[in-house]
Amino acid sequence: MKIRKATQKDAKKISNFIIRIFKEFNGKHSTKEGIRFFTETYNKKNIEKKWADDYVIIMGFNGKIIGVGRAKRDGWITHCYIDKKYMRKGIGSILMNKLEKWIKQTKKNKVLLNSSPFASKFYKKLGYKQKGKKKLYHGILLYPMVKQIKK
Repeated sequence: MKIRKATQKDAKKISNFIIRIFKEFNGKHSTKEGIRFFTETYNKKNIEKKWADDYVIIMGFNGKIIGVGRAKRDGWITHCYIDKKYMRKGIGSILMNKLEKWIKQTKKNKVLLNSSPFASKFYKKLGYKQKGKKKLYHGILLYPMVKQIKK
């Protein structure tokens, strides 16, 4: 397994990967509009354009993407997706650790994220706490979460 920073050349593979994982795990907790919103928002073109200034990492195995993580300078982790075959093997924790370290380097003292119902237990194990009530964002069910990080 190899972890690396994503490049713009990876945009199509990242788009296909996160859309597939989203539908597989979040589809049942999202409306049809939510699935359509996610698919349109995270297409290749938008990833190339809107993710260029973010910290995006890929975990690969045998030339295939098995995990993707994205953090923004404002302290938000917006994506952590793992292929089903590789879940519960520590890959999500590795990606989250790298994303949190990068956010810490931007001088933030907390990390924010919106968890799917499927991933909330995973984030709680990593020290995240639910902040506020669950919400429906463009038809996608989310749980706002926060974690304080030490300087």
